[in-house]
Amino acid sequence: MKTKLILNTKRLILRPFDIKDYSDFQEYITDNKVNKHLGISTPINPEVIKLLFNSNINNPLCWAMELKSSGKVIGDFHLDNIVENYLAHIGFAINSLYHKQGYGSEAAAEIVKFGITKLNLGKIRAISLIQNIASIKLLEKLDFEKEALIYDYDFGGTLGDVFYFSINHDKYNINNL
Repeated sequence: MKTKLILNTKRLILRPFDIKDYSDFQEYITDNKVNKHLGISTPINPEVIKLLFNSNINNPLCWAMELKSSGKVIGDFHLDNIVENYLAHIGFAINSLYHKQGYGSEAAAEIVKFGITKLNLGKIRAISLIQNIASIKLLEKLDFEKEALIYDYDFGGTLGDVFYFSINHDKYNINNL
C-alpha cells in the first residue's frame, strides 16, 4: 500500500515519489558525489536508474524531498527494514548541488520524529561509510550515537568499512530536532 503521507518542514515537502520526479531523481542518483556513498555495486545505467526509481515509488515509507520554493526534488529519505515494529533503518540521498545547506538535517529530523512519535519505533538505525563525513555529521547533529564500526561490510554489493548509528526512543529529544 502506497502512503499518502506528506510531511512538511520549513523549506521542504516530504512526499511520495511520482513519475514526474524521474528526471530530478536521475540527476542526483547519477552524480558520483552522491552514489559513491550509496553502495551501488553496478554501473549506473538506464536500467539501474529505473529499478532504483521504481523501488522508491513502491516503498510506502520513502519520501521525495521537494523544495517548497521551486518544486524540484533534491533527494530522498526512507525508513526500511522495520523489525517487530521496533527497529527501522533510515537512509537518504541528496543532490550534491544542495549539500551543506541544511536540507538533509531538516528532512532527517522530520523523518526521525515521524518514526518515533507516529510509528512508535524504539530505535532507528543508520549505516554510513566511514569516509562519508557529511552523513556522519548529519546523524550526530540529530543525536544518533555510534554503535559499532564494522570492517569489510557488504554495503550494497561492495565492501566498505561502516559505522552503525542509532537513536533510541528513550533518548529521543524532540527539542533537538
